[in-house]
Amino acid sequence: MVSPQIICLNDTSSAGKTAIAKQLQEKLLPTIYLNFSIDSILYTLPPSALDRMTHGQDIADLNYPHLVGSFNACVARLVELGHFLVIDNAMDRTEHVIDLLERVQGYSILLVGVHCSLEELNRRERQRQDRTIGEAAAQFNRVHRGLMYDVEVDSSTQGPAELASEIMDCIKRVDVLQGRDKTMAYLQTLGHG
Repeated sequence: MVSPQIICLNDTSSAGKTAIAKQLQEKLLPTIYLNFSIDSILYTLPPSALDRMTHGQDIADLNYPHLVGSFNACVARLVELGHFLVIDNAMDRTEHVIDLLERVQGYSILLVGVHCSLEELNRRERQRQDRTIGEAAAQFNRVHRGLMYDVEVDSSTQGPAELASEIMDCIKRVDVLQGRDKTMAYLQTLGHG
């Protein structure tokens, strides 16, 4: 059994990552895991900027790659301070994946690929009303590119509690986490990193 210091949930927007993270936090007790999401950074933006982001308007002035870098830096600092984390993001840029994995090199990380059908993502996106319509579709073919996961789950038909249980089963049966090392090795063969 491993006790990952970081559990990283990756998939598109509207895939259910935050709901899974909350279920995991409860299942991981008595160890306290903080739920730290890219939204933890984005929700600190001025309300008008966040509104532009969630409605698909121009956000070039926000420097989104810099915001993601700040998220990655916060993740690294929180784990350095001794916190256990469940993090989630839609890691659709290779440079963001590399940045995160390099920053947490000395810590155990469980990479979780969350998958959801495009049809279901589109339905959820329309229902939520706090996401840009088409955001999940834009991320869909990029978000898992180059990542080698320790465990993969499908949120198309299963709820957060069942998916958290699947992830917990992986944590209980695995002795060594290899997702990060496999991902970094694979990205190096592609000339990244």
